[in-house]
Amino acid sequence: MSRWVARKLRAAADVVVAVQATIRARRVVALRPIGDLVAAAGAETTRAESLTIQDNSGPLSPDDRRCGDRWGAAVDRALRWVPGDSACLVRSCALRDLMAADGREMAVVRIGVRRDRGGFEAHAWVELDGTPIAEVA
Repeated sequence: MSRWVARKLRAAADVVVAVQATIRARRVVALRPIGDLVAAAGAETTRAESLTIQDNSGPLSPDDRRCGDRWGAAVDRALRWVPGDSACLVRSCALRDLMAADGREMAVVRIGVRRDRGGFEAHAWVELDGTPIAEVA
């Protein structure tokens, strides 16, 4: 079997696993109060002047980076197939679960909140060792 076919089969299998993680994440986000969700997911909430995500740590190992990119791509593809909300919190919860299942238990969901003049913005993402994982620019 060629490498190309093997990569495509692995990517398809990853999407199947990511669909399951996405369905679980949607159920959790829909049924649990946000405070409980934050505590259960190992998330940390911060107030932010800007919701721009900055890489404040050293570089991740190439293996951790590949793992994050692999599962991030799988979750993004899964969100196209599973009907419903594809909010950043659902994406982050699914990605964090997949990273933890792949041996990166230190991955955490981060939630940034910004309020200004009656407005409110929030964004969730996954970090590993202080570095955002598979975050879309």
